[in-house]
Amino acid sequence: MLSGDKFQLRTLYTGYFASVMATGIISILTFIIQWYWISAILFSIGWISYLTLIVLYSVRLYYFSTDVWRDLCDPMKMFGYFTFIAASDVLALRSIVVHWITIALILSGIALVTWVVLAYFVFIFLIIRNTRPIQQSVNGSWLIFVVATQSLSIILSSLTLTESTGNDFSLFAAYCFWAFGILIYVLFIILIIYRLFFRNVNLADWSPPYWINMGAMAITTVAGIHLEQRVGDSLFLNSIHAFIRAISVMMWAWGTWWIPLLIIMEVWKYPSQKFVYHPSLWSIVFPLGMYTTALTMMVSQPGLTFLQRFILPSTLFALGCWLYVGVGAMISFGRILSDRLK
Repeated sequence: MLSGDKFQLRTLYTGYFASVMATGIISILTFIIQWYWISAILFSIGWISYLTLIVLYSVRLYYFSTDVWRDLCDPMKMFGYFTFIAASDVLALRSIVVHWITIALILSGIALVTWVVLAYFVFIFLIIRNTRPIQQSVNGSWLIFVVATQSLSIILSSLTLTESTGNDFSLFAAYCFWAFGILIYVLFIILIIYRLFFRNVNLADWSPPYWINMGAMAITTVAGIHLEQRVGDSLFLNSIHAFIRAISVMMWAWGTWWIPLLIIMEVWKYPSQKFVYHPSLWSIVFPLGMYTTALTMMVSQPGLTFLQRFILPSTLFALGCWLYVGVGAMISFGRILSDRLK
């Protein structure tokens, strides 16, 4: 990315932290199924990617602040920045597993503050300044906002398992983020479906972030079951236990419905095209990893143990996709480095 003596980061993809999200969730998933050495390797890769991206985005902000601001004001790109929030929370959740509680608290604190700043900025901008029609504004990346919101719900409910936070307040806050994420999903998915069903859609319109249509529901399911598992620690959650369970299973069913449609759309777009790496492809890997994680938690629901048989093949498929995109990323970076050294 060097040209002369400056970084050429002008067009850095706003949602690149999705690579950390994908790596982190598959690290958590492989830990759950006791593939500990794979989980540890992915956890290390996730941290390296996270810190590297922070440096790259910081350099971009320094040299190309105008372009950063332009992306923040572009409805097609602005929600990509919410991947930083979800990536921070995924790493925080994985850190809890290895008892890095202080690190988890720092990461979740950063994520919460960033969420508040970005959320209000984005919504105020869309209300006051955006004049673009819907076909030039909405796409699947809008649902990254839902993913970031639900990741905060998960980390808040998980942190109550430590003795670092108060259970009542944190669990109520976790529920509020979960409920708010569902409401925003409903609003956004209506706009997205309208865009897909009732406006012209061509190959260029269909991008990997549309997989978040499914991924947002997968993480909503995980967040809901996290809350359900904590009902014994909260009178409030205990009073709405059945509601949380019903909504969580319903969200999982809706997310599952999207998978065949998403696959068909990918076949429609890529039948005769060569694979070309793009960072947006991580937006496919993360939903697959999160959906499989949701499967591992759905098994705990009464009468749903038969879902156990789908966990291993789903895990292998998600891991395979991570490797496929990861190899593509390495080849792409290798070519860039090779070009710079010539």
